[in-house]
Amino acid sequence: MAINPVRFLVTPKFIAMAIMLPCLTIWANAMGVLAGRSFGVLKQIHLFRLLARDRRRVVLRDIISGPSRVFMFGIPSPPSLHEGLFQPRTASCATLRM
Repeated sequence: MAINPVRFLVTPKFIAMAIMLPCLTIWANAMGVLAGRSFGVLKQIHLFRLLARDRRRVVLRDIISGPSRVFMFGIPSPPSLHEGLFQPRTASCATLRM
């Protein structure tokens, strides 16, 4: 085989993972904020009061912990890409580790 399998199989998946994990983290944080706001509307809490309460209760640790999880969840990705590249031919052998 004349092509490099790492270049054509692993690298695009790794780049996609590096781009999508931060995007998914931002999306999940936004959905969490939106869910909190909609719950506040259902409980008839005034929006400005809710924003002032959020501003007082959010600390730097909360802001840093969300994006730092991107790196913790991204650590298993390169070994799993390597493991998937060197699997046997059939899915049943890969599942049973034959």
